[in-house]
Amino acid sequence: GLRVLQARYIRAITVGGIFPQQQDVFGSYTRTQNSQNIAGGLLPLNTDTWVAGAGLFWELDFWGKFRRSIESADASLDASIESYDAVLISLLAETATAYVDLRTAQERLRYAESNLGIQKGTLKLAEIRLKAEAVTGLDVTQAQNVVANTAQLIPLYQNQVRTANNALCVLLGIPPRDLSPELGEGPIPTPPADVVVGIPANLLRRRPDVRAAERQVAAQSAAIGVAAADLLPHFSITGSISWQAERFKNLFNVNSLAGSISPGFNWDVLNYSRLINNVRLQDAAFQELAVNYQQTVLQANAEAENAINAFLTTQERLVQQNRAVNSSSEAVDVSLIHISEPTRLDLASRRPSGA
Repeated sequence: GLRVLQARYIRAITVGGIFPQQQDVFGSYTRTQNSQNIAGGLLPLNTDTWVAGAGLFWELDFWGKFRRSIESADASLDASIESYDAVLISLLAETATAYVDLRTAQERLRYAESNLGIQKGTLKLAEIRLKAEAVTGLDVTQAQNVVANTAQLIPLYQNQVRTANNALCVLLGIPPRDLSPELGEGPIPTPPADVVVGIPANLLRRRPDVRAAERQVAAQSAAIGVAAADLLPHFSITGSISWQAERFKNLFNVNSLAGSISPGFNWDVLNYSRLINNVRLQDAAFQELAVNYQQTVLQANAEAENAINAFLTTQERLVQQNRAVNSSSEAVDVSLIHISEPTRLDLASRRPSGA
């Protein structure tokens, strides 16, 4: 945002160049003491001179040099605004990503804690069956291993929750702290089933980085015109108007008015190829920015295609993952039934008669 303000001020300074480039208001008082030998009674011994006036120097925009400078400043301002928009979009995207990461880590933590409870129950059943001599110690060891592996995930997910929380704080521009009072509990955001993409070319035109690269090319194109104008004569006007009098009370009388005007031109003829090479330099910089613009468009096109393809394939993957989740849930229920039923049968078969 501050860079946008800087570009605006630079443009305002550039616009001022189309008006008289130098203006000054001056005033002076001079008292002259003449030599008596020189004056000889013919000249006054002492003279006072009061002067007040204004002067200017104005190089005319005969070849459009200053207009091209304004054009370049306008394009640079546009580029800075597009860069601001690009940063703003990145900020919004990173904030949304950090929020999704936070909710995902919280969900994983809840699942890990839930799984740990289930697995501890399974371990307890395995220990009971071991005492009933229905299973071997290997089953208990495997259940302990599963419990330990799940338990070690909980600190990992807790750290992910904290990391995502702190990243969200930074993106919000606040010191890292717990955002639970503001966010509370919530599910992972559900993406829409489809998105409106439109024509791919229009999608690229909406990207601020592409527009910023194009505006940089436009700014440099105008800079070539500014450099080329230096090869031609510069027409200017120099003038001043003033009031001069020996006494201050007569300073602003009509008879005290004086002035001068001096139209002219200057032409850097023997520039030793300095100006020509400056034009070539600006043109080379323009070619560089043009190639950079082309590369930006290509990269934006690839990113858009990748994002669209990733969205579509992720939708297909999501369907299969939902099926896998449902199958896994059914498998867990069946496994728990198979584990608990033999245990009850084994314990019942070992009860003493009459019990």
